[in-house]
Amino acid sequence: MDKKMKDELEKLLKGTHMGIFTFDDLLEKADCKELRDLMREAIALFHRHEEHLIRYLHDLGEETPNEKGMDERFADLMTMVKHLVVNNDREIADEALKAIDMGKKALHDFKERYQVPMALQKLLQVMGDDYETIYHRLHRIVLTNE
Repeated sequence: MDKKMKDELEKLLKGTHMGIFTFDDLLEKADCKELRDLMREAIALFHRHEEHLIRYLHDLGEETPNEKGMDERFADLMTMVKHLVVNNDREIADEALKAIDMGKKALHDFKERYQVPMALQKLLQVMGDDYETIYHRLHRIVLTNE
């Protein structure tokens, strides 16, 4: 794997960390049981994505950082500040939808740039399918609670 592709794969991993943090932060604010349950399921899926990405990188002999870097901690802080004004389930769902859109875009961009081995293609497909499922379920919650 070339260095550029490895770096981009690590960015996907960082984005997964950010998704976990974002959904965890939003979960604390949600009132609707259905929304809270979906947020918990999404967090669990993101943790599985994280585990698989880390395992894939380790199988290639690459190390992954055990701690968040300063940039990631700053991004977490900015997310928390942004979520201070989120105060109802509709706004929570909207923020979650934005996060899912970012994940979908990152996956799409990665797949467009690189020809990847079959094992990685399968992992990226599963991640994309999970993002789509969460996205549609969030929309359903928004529509049924309006």
